[in-house]
Amino acid sequence: MTTGTSADPAPTPAYTVQEDPIATPTPISEDEGGVPEYEVEEDEVKDDEPAPPAQAPTQVQQQPPAQGPSHDPSPVVGTPVSATPVPPAPTPEPQNDAPYVLTVLPADGAIGVAVDANIVLHFSESMDKASVQAAFNLSTGNCGVFAWNSEATKLTFNPCNDFAYGTVVEVEIYETAADKLGLGMDDAFESSFRVLRQTTTKIYGEASRDGHVFVPGITNPEPTPYADAAQTTIALLNYSRGFLSFELDELPEDIVQITGATVHAKQASHSQKAYSNYTGPVLIQSVVYGTLTKSDWGLQAKPLCAKICLAPAPTSRVFSDTAADGWKSTDMLIAARNDWKEREARNYRSGFRLKFEKDCSGPCAYVAGIGFYSSDYTVANSPYMLVTYIHP
Repeated sequence: MTTGTSADPAPTPAYTVQEDPIATPTPISEDEGGVPEYEVEEDEVKDDEPAPPAQAPTQVQQQPPAQGPSHDPSPVVGTPVSATPVPPAPTPEPQNDAPYVLTVLPADGAIGVAVDANIVLHFSESMDKASVQAAFNLSTGNCGVFAWNSEATKLTFNPCNDFAYGTVVEVEIYETAADKLGLGMDDAFESSFRVLRQTTTKIYGEASRDGHVFVPGITNPEPTPYADAAQTTIALLNYSRGFLSFELDELPEDIVQITGATVHAKQASHSQKAYSNYTGPVLIQSVVYGTLTKSDWGLQAKPLCAKICLAPAPTSRVFSDTAADGWKSTDMLIAARNDWKEREARNYRSGFRLKFEKDCSGPCAYVAGIGFYSSDYTVANSPYMLVTYIHP
């Protein structure tokens, strides 16, 4: 038998095992530590009888489990199977990319922008309004009103004044513009556009298309039918009509709008009774005779007048109401716009008719008259139309 020694803190009892499972162990002695020892009598076990299970002693003390990896195939919940501990996944930091301008209107490089255009900027995220407005710069000046949408992603700037025609406007947002979290832009934003240009073109009259026509049936005695497009003077009498024609193909096709049009003709002479109660002022009327050719002027006055002398006049204005010789002019904007709109049908021409307000017969028939220089005279004295228009 083995007894406990002084090196063991708690002596382990020793046993003599008796094969008879029902035998009662009898203590045979007690060691110095007070732990009893037993001797168990062996009984014969029959081969044909199964041995009953052994009954564990009531005073057996269990030893702690051996240290080392567990061999249990079912791991305890919450305990990693691997012997090497797995570090926890790092918590992702919130992403906050630098803000930037998504779109701008007018677009970068745009031409032909309206003079009253607003600047509209869309940002990639909600912005700090104060920082953006402080970082906003317009080459024409920052006087204007800022307006934002509710998400603070869209800024509209309405300038105090219209842009000047033809101006190149530069828009800049400095990188100090920040989002709502205070993060600034990586780079400054720049864009530019050009405002509509305004141009004025002088269109001289056509030498082969301006002239005058004596109108049969107005006076008594009736003058000889006559039409003239080769004289240096457009004779305007009580019984005649003068005509002016201007080629619109000298204007560019990309016109956005005609903003001004005046017709000019230089009066060369006048008679005593011109501009009197016999005649009244000289009128200028818009007529459509752009399809006429030079050969049409060779027609007899009567068939020619059927085309242009008595044709309805959509626009009629006073061209001159004073007898003094020199340049006469008046505004014909509406007529010019209509002619430009219908330019293909009207053969790219704008035509005008001159006449006295009153037709006269009797004593004034051969007395009241004036003359205007035609396009067959010098260029310096030629009739012209001054057209102002806006275009890209």
